Amino acid sequence: MPLGSQESSDSLAAEIVTPEIREKLIRLQHENKMLKLNQEGSDNEKIALLQSLLDDANLRKNELETENRLVNQRLLEVQSQVEELQKSLQDQGSKAEDVSFNIYQPWSNSYIMLTKAVALFFLFDGLCQNNL
Repeated sequence: MPLGSQESSDSLAAEIVTPEIREKLIRLQHENKMLKLNQEGSDNEKIALLQSLLDDANLRKNELETENRLVNQRLLEVQSQVEELQKSLQDQGSKAEDVSFNIYQPWSNSYIMLTKAVALFFLFDGLCQNNL
């Protein structure tokens, strides 16, 4: 449709529109404009709320990452202490084995010497009785 005929049909439509319809059209246009403004305001409020929630979530995430780093650091320290204690226990265990061996060894040597002494005593006693 040519541009000139569009204008003539609009003016014809304006002549056909009754005052009641015209008033209702103006009221609906105004209501539509207000709804759009409210929607934009509502969208801005939603954006602000979502931004606030995002900021809070990022803050909490940073706090948890820091806490996690500290816990991991403490875990490494405790693992190091456990390794040191295990090594210390192993060292003490080997020393205890040395001590128990050293305690047993002299007793064992004493026992052997005592056994030899008793055997010599009985041998000597037997020799003495044979000579009598």
